[in-house]
Amino acid sequence: MNRKFFAVMLIALCVPAVAVIAQSAGGGTPQSIPKLVSRVTGAMVRLEFVIDSRIISPRPRSGQCICINASKRLFMTRDVPGGIPVGELKDFILVTPGSGSKRIEAEFVGTDSETGLSFIRATGGHKFSEVRFARTSNLRLGQRVISVGLLGPQTGNVLFLGTGIVSSVIRLPQQMVYVSGGELTNSSSPVFTDDGRAIGIVAGQLPVEHRMMLQGRWVSIGLAGKQAGKFFMPVEEFVGALSEPVGARKLPWTGIVKFHPVRPEQAGTITNLGGATAVLIGQVIPDSPAAKAGIKQADAVVAFEGAPLEKMATPEFTIAELARRLIHRKVGEKVSLTLLRKGERHTVQVTMAAIPTRAYEADRYYNKALGLVGRDLVVWDRHVGRDKPLLEKGVVVTMVRQDSPAAQGKIRPGDLITVVNDRAVPSAAALGSILDALAKAGSEKPINFIVRRGDKPEALTVNP
Repeated sequence: MNRKFFAVMLIALCVPAVAVIAQSAGGGTPQSIPKLVSRVTGAMVRLEFVIDSRIISPRPRSGQCICINASKRLFMTRDVPGGIPVGELKDFILVTPGSGSKRIEAEFVGTDSETGLSFIRATGGHKFSEVRFARTSNLRLGQRVISVGLLGPQTGNVLFLGTGIVSSVIRLPQQMVYVSGGELTNSSSPVFTDDGRAIGIVAGQLPVEHRMMLQGRWVSIGLAGKQAGKFFMPVEEFVGALSEPVGARKLPWTGIVKFHPVRPEQAGTITNLGGATAVLIGQVIPDSPAAKAGIKQADAVVAFEGAPLEKMATPEFTIAELARRLIHRKVGEKVSLTLLRKGERHTVQVTMAAIPTRAYEADRYYNKALGLVGRDLVVWDRHVGRDKPLLEKGVVVTMVRQDSPAAQGKIRPGDLITVVNDRAVPSAAALGSILDALAKAGSEKPINFIVRRGDKPEALTVNP
């Protein structure tokens, strides 16, 4: 059976009463379901890959992708988990939908940290179509939207359709659109208006409250479905990630580790706050842009670029909105923050810098025989949560396999390896050089480690 025909037939069975999508409140020429499906069929693929931490068995993962540039064979997805080292993401395969599906080799391009969108490039031969997203969604309450997703491999990865009515645009502080009167399809599905404009993507689902009878009484439980959704992310939230290649997109950074909320009962303790909305500065990393601008811990931020902070539904959302506005700036750009310190207002200019290497980006060393993974120290390791900066060099243990020699030697995740067999370990590469040389020599002698655990050094012995 022709793949495209099979997909259209499935959608026709799912929504037999709908031949042409009704025109939305916003106008525009409605588009028939078969025509929309025909456009999307060649752009949707199932995604398969593995997460291989090298010291335990690889974990297969799956999802779906949208082709956003057919000439560059570039795909977009929300189904690659964040915070995974790039070297552990392997064996990417794209599977075309329908009974005549084709498996196409692919490679991981990168993940945009701001939006969580990942990009995949097909390396095998196939002709794809593409979905071109609009720059703005221009959504209105009561407007009908349509999403197209893929069912699982048990159905041949065929397309299926979801529809709904825009019922609310929620700021969390990022925008999420809630639909009612139907359901959208699964994660990473493109969302269209009824005149065929691509204006969003099905993203993380917020819990929807349901009432259930438990132990003789009614209770409210938040449920968020995996297969079908009520929420999608409008294109305004990720259009920047589409317009700039992942490798060239550097997130800005202030050096402020954390903001703290100012709750109503705390507001009276801040001199001259006068009812203004504020957030408190947490730890500031030395020599960072914020530190160079004179920002100090416990300063209260009351204005951004001269405008008072927006009061959101909760103090936590106020913090998230400020962080969101900062991250939308560009590296090298100056931003103005108005601070309240000991009752006096100060306005400072912060020059945004490129965010330093993060933990999941740091160089790693894997030792399957001993059952441990270690990585280089990053700036956050040296300062976050510490009264004094960590000055020692070493390798942070990120994973220890259960019942491995490392586990039996009492090495734990979070330990900082500083010395192995009386040799300093300044980096993951140095750790690899020492341990690989021992393995190559066939040494079965115990290996002596000095690790820093908290503020104390400990001597541990590992029997290979």
